[in-house]
Amino acid sequence: MKRYLTSSSLAYVHRTKQKVRSLLAERKLTQTHISKMTTIPRSSISRWLSPHHDDFMGLAEAVMVSSAIGVSVQAILADHMELIGRAATIPKPHLASMLNCYAEILRGRVG
Repeated sequence: MKRYLTSSSLAYVHRTKQKVRSLLAERKLTQTHISKMTTIPRSSISRWLSPHHDDFMGLAEAVMVSSAIGVSVQAILADHMELIGRAATIPKPHLASMLNCYAEILRGRVG
């Protein structure tokens, strides 16, 4: 376990992993399907979705996976409203910088 992760952070990660596994099952998609659709190694996807690991995909990978599944990135993030509430506590200049980075990621994927 990563020392800096709090118990609530770990709980969020595991709820999100379960949400993604459920979305894959609903759509009858396997980790191999997602790997082929995104070019992300299946071993990475397996680790990110495993309940036995605390790792989870980064935002760029979440965007790629959500696109492959056919949902918004918000749909795969469990409790995203809680996350938005937490984001509201981030100082505005830091939040603006994060959002600009996210926009750059999206432009790179779309363009």
